[in-house]
Amino acid sequence: MVADLPIQVNVPVVTEYGLGAYVLTEQPDQTSYLGTKPGSTVDRQTVINARLMVQAAF
Repeated sequence: MVADLPIQVNVPVVTEYGLGAYVLTEQPDQTSYLGTKPGSTVDRQTVINARLMVQAAF
């Protein structure tokens, strides 16, 4: 079992109207596309992710 809690401070996040929010450092090839859609905003935010992985080998 592996637990991970990355906290990213002051990262650029684009919010698409009606769809959701995306961290631009995780999708660098989408930056020019996401930032130009009507209704989209780009802001710097603190992003907290919690992950838990359970792996079994036989």
